Amino acid sequence: MPSKAPYTDHFFVSHNDAKDIIDKHFETPIRQSTHINDTLGCVLAEAIHSPIDLPLFDQSSFDGYAVRYQDLKPNMSLRIIGEISARPHSAHSLKEGEAYKIYTGAPVPQGADTILLVEYTNVIDGHIVATTREIKQGQGVRPRGAEITRGTLALKKGTILTPGAVGYMASMGIESLPTHSPPRISVLVTGDELARPGTNVRHGQVYEANSYALRAGLASENIAPVSVEFVEDDRYRLGTQISEALTTSDILLISGGVSMGEYDFTLEALIDNGVEILLHKIQQRPGKPMLIGKVQREDSHQWVFALPGNPASVLTCFYIYVRPILKRWMGYEREAEITTLPIAEAYENTTSLTIFLKGHSEGDQCHILPAQESFRLSSFAQANCLLQIEAHTDLQVGDIVKVHKLL
Repeated sequence: MPSKAPYTDHFFVSHNDAKDIIDKHFETPIRQSTHINDTLGCVLAEAIHSPIDLPLFDQSSFDGYAVRYQDLKPNMSLRIIGEISARPHSAHSLKEGEAYKIYTGAPVPQGADTILLVEYTNVIDGHIVATTREIKQGQGVRPRGAEITRGTLALKKGTILTPGAVGYMASMGIESLPTHSPPRISVLVTGDELARPGTNVRHGQVYEANSYALRAGLASENIAPVSVEFVEDDRYRLGTQISEALTTSDILLISGGVSMGEYDFTLEALIDNGVEILLHKIQQRPGKPMLIGKVQREDSHQWVFALPGNPASVLTCFYIYVRPILKRWMGYEREAEITTLPIAEAYENTTSLTIFLKGHSEGDQCHILPAQESFRLSSFAQANCLLQIEAHTDLQVGDIVKVHKLL
């Protein structure tokens, strides 16, 4: 295994210090060109200007007849000289007294400036007569460049690529985009006591939930983990799994084994693998035992987040520390999920720890949910936010608190 990295002096740091340490060590990944089919949820690494006029030509917006507006005089009939469909073909032109039958999306012939709806015309012996005088010049025509003209800014740097944005880019003929793409993530779950859902548990076992919660949390950010592996409470087996995960991942998430118990080997196994320990233990609840490390390569770096084993601690640390890194890695604006709201219940934090409470925000206030212990997930199942309560803080109803949105 690689030589040992020195153990950090950052032990039992404050929440704010933990965020500062992360900021100090974070490096924005190099942007890459991503095929448009794989860009959903990605963030543009640079602005996109349209390479074409859109539409590329004057285009019919419905089925009808392409005519010259100046020819539409009372009782005047126009000779139908052909039809134009939405398919590749040579350009057409129109002369006085003529009309083309035209279909939605087809190019408007040269000389025409108006489209008559089929239902507002009569066809007699190869000629059309308008049945209404409520016709406006230019109706039914989508002018060339009406959506966007060539060279015009289409999407700003930092735009999140939604289905609409992806379609917009494809409509300009763009095949790939410069993005900050999702990191490759591996998940390791430790613990001899864990049983998989769907199996029978023996006395002393519990059903494993952390990998499912982490998968779901990653999926909410449009990320699928490279792998999810389970490992026994054994230092050397854990070390081997960590070594393998670091060969395929940008970020490694480890659940459990990070406290100071006799069977907690995560710290030692990480040091055995040359991981630089940036911090270990944070002055917060839940999630106090959390560890964050980094591996520096020649042209890249990797992050390791060793999360406590209790389910509520795992999710709290994921939302407070891991998700912001994912967002920054992909080019999102920092701390986009944080806001402030009045609290609906009084709360006193008499400890020296920052406390994160599962909450539910409704309208212009946030409520504290019951079942706040770190082993309980029932409150997380109902929560749409985490309330950040600072150390030694006495909150009254209506006081403003920092709120981390989960959804």
